[in-house]
Amino acid sequence: MPGRQAVTGKVTFVGAGPGAADLITVRGVEAIRTADVVVWAASLVHPDVLSYAAGTAEIVDSAELTLESTVDIYRRA
Repeated sequence: MPGRQAVTGKVTFVGAGPGAADLITVRGVEAIRTADVVVWAASLVHPDVLSYAAGTAEIVDSAELTLESTVDIYRRA
């Protein structure tokens, strides 16, 4: 579109497996550590998983999000 500049970003989905924080893959941990924003399902994932996130990362619980608001977060990130 004229007047709009494309912004390139990256969205990574990390599976929680059985839910224990110590069972996430090494690549999953690295993705969480380097994320600017972590969108997580608090009802499905143990909160210890968030210990891998950087102190500066924005943490968002997806429980109350609509699809539209989730996509907006992905775009912002």
